[in-house]
Amino acid sequence: MQRLVRLAGTGLPPRCTLALLAALAPLAALAPACQCDLPGAARCGDGVADPGEECDGADLAGGDCVARGFAQGTLACSAACAFDTSACETVPPPTCGDGVASAAEACDGADFHGESCTTLGMGFGGGVLACDAECGLVLDGCATLGAAAPLLRCPLNDDDVGSVHLPDSLRPTFGWEPPPGWIAGTTYELDYSTSPTFDSAVAPVVAVSTALTTHRPAADLAVATTPPVGARWYWRVRGCMAPAAPDALCTDWSPTHWVNVGRSPRDLDGDGWADLAIGATQNDAAAPSAGAVYLYFGGDAALPDAAPDQVLPGPAGDAKLGTVATGDVNGDGFADLVAGAWSADLAFVYFGGPAPFDPTPDKTLAAPALGGSFGAAIASGGDFDADGYDDVVVGAPNASDAGFYSGAAYVFRGGPGTTMDETIDASLLGASAGETFGYSVASGGDLDGDGYAEIVVGSYFFEGPLGVPGRALIYRGGPAPLDAVGDVALIGATDGEGLGTAVAAAGDVNGDCFADLVAGAPRVEAPGGGYPGRAYFYLGAAALPPGSTATLVEGVLADDGFGYGVAGAGDVNGDGFDDVVVGAPWDASTPAAAGRVSLFLGSATGLGVAPALTIDGLTPQGLFGIYLALAGDVDGDGYDEVIVGAPLGGPGVVPPGEAHLYRGDAALPPALPDVSFTGTAANDLFGVSVL
Repeated sequence: MQRLVRLAGTGLPPRCTLALLAALAPLAALAPACQCDLPGAARCGDGVADPGEECDGADLAGGDCVARGFAQGTLACSAACAFDTSACETVPPPTCGDGVASAAEACDGADFHGESCTTLGMGFGGGVLACDAECGLVLDGCATLGAAAPLLRCPLNDDDVGSVHLPDSLRPTFGWEPPPGWIAGTTYELDYSTSPTFDSAVAPVVAVSTALTTHRPAADLAVATTPPVGARWYWRVRGCMAPAAPDALCTDWSPTHWVNVGRSPRDLDGDGWADLAIGATQNDAAAPSAGAVYLYFGGDAALPDAAPDQVLPGPAGDAKLGTVATGDVNGDGFADLVAGAWSADLAFVYFGGPAPFDPTPDKTLAAPALGGSFGAAIASGGDFDADGYDDVVVGAPNASDAGFYSGAAYVFRGGPGTTMDETIDASLLGASAGETFGYSVASGGDLDGDGYAEIVVGSYFFEGPLGVPGRALIYRGGPAPLDAVGDVALIGATDGEGLGTAVAAAGDVNGDCFADLVAGAPRVEAPGGGYPGRAYFYLGAAALPPGSTATLVEGVLADDGFGYGVAGAGDVNGDGFDDVVVGAPWDASTPAAAGRVSLFLGSATGLGVAPALTIDGLTPQGLFGIYLALAGDVDGDGYDEVIVGAPLGGPGVVPPGEAHLYRGDAALPPALPDVSFTGTAANDLFGVSVL
């Protein structure tokens, strides 16, 4: 064994002993490499810049890039303890205004780090960025937000809200939806005014800023209290990045919609109460079968009495005046009456105005050819092109444009004052012979929520792949001229069921701010035989309702004819949801098949599938329910009334016909009529059309 010995008296530090021994063979193999730690010797890597080292780790011995002759940057130390100047810069320090955007500057002159209005992620659709004197971005030159304007929902465009006779009812709730891709944290600006251009020099403009998507005024809106009562209020909405933001930080304004506050589309004399019109196509007072229309005016908290306030006679013998509809075709605040004389192929427009009602027609609408039963069906009260004037649709189910009895419906646009054009603006034609297109027509309301009312035309004898199921064809509203090609066909499910015998706007039964639709198919056959009938109900939506989605309400007994008459009933019980009525004029469960009407209530979940109330006719085989309609709020109590025709009802061996008014109430209408109206002579067919 070899032994290490201590070498004393060498004067070397202990670490050098082995180094010295390493020089002594044969111990060299046992001596590890080492160095001598002489006093004052520099060691690179110990983090201390010793003499002989420029630096060591983070110890730069007080040096920096500037001291080494550079303009700026970060001085580093290499592994060899020498200065590393690779991060030092020779350019001058940044100066705002030199046109070069440094990392600390948002911009400098025209240098924006390659950004633009559209790449900032702030929703701009374009425009020009600018830079201020402090090298900060200026956004005023950027274009409006790239997102579309908010979507207006409630009230439906051209809807009617409230009554001048009911305090606190003149405060419509404005509602809208954010557009797709909307930016969180934004606010909305809502304007509403009686000026269609929101010109404060013409009328006050109420401006509201809110983070919500609804707003209801704190007080009733200002309206006229003398005829024509009420007012048309216009409204619009836009989204903004912040309250009181400049235009560049807001979307475009939405299209302007309007709501008729304190008005009714059935108020002919403009006093704030809805009026009634009942047709009697066989009335002989003016001439044999000239027909007539009876008017009954609503009044102060009272229903009309059974005596007519005015009678409009037919124009000539066998004209058969009597189909009726109302709407404000000239935009003056008074409802106007449209009445068809189908045997003469004519329809007449009577402009509303202060009582007494002028019995002379103001406009005469004529068929393009005789023999088509032009006027057998009439609809108004819808503004299909959203120009502010209600339009008129006249059905001619026996017209032969596309074959014998193919049928047609003709559209006449409304206009200001007395300027309504008597020329046909659009011809909607049946597809094949025998279809009877135009047997029923309706203003469907704004089914898709785009601000334009839709037109619905029924043809109960439409032939399809399943036989002759019938159909209802929807034409989307839009800017004039109206497209004469149907957009959605609702086709019956079985052969011979007669879908399209009746079509009607259902109002908004579930409160989603889309109009809904109801259509009758009174010849649906039961599995065991007979024809109890059916009513199809369609919910409105941004995409028009497809034919495959419907709530079915079936008749009960064979040959009831359930669905021969359908109508939106308004809100008969005041719960905020519109309701629907369906007639079964041959209902056999009533005494001597007097007929029956079923009331279906709306709710947040949709239309109830079971009737909340059934009302029976009073005259055997009187065809009670073959025609029925929303009467509006006739007595001004806030509940809508329903009117039902029974054209073969009333006293006598050959009854004159009758119609019955049922008053709305929170506890539902009564099963017996509040007022009954009767024709003046046998076989008048009084009640063949009602509103």
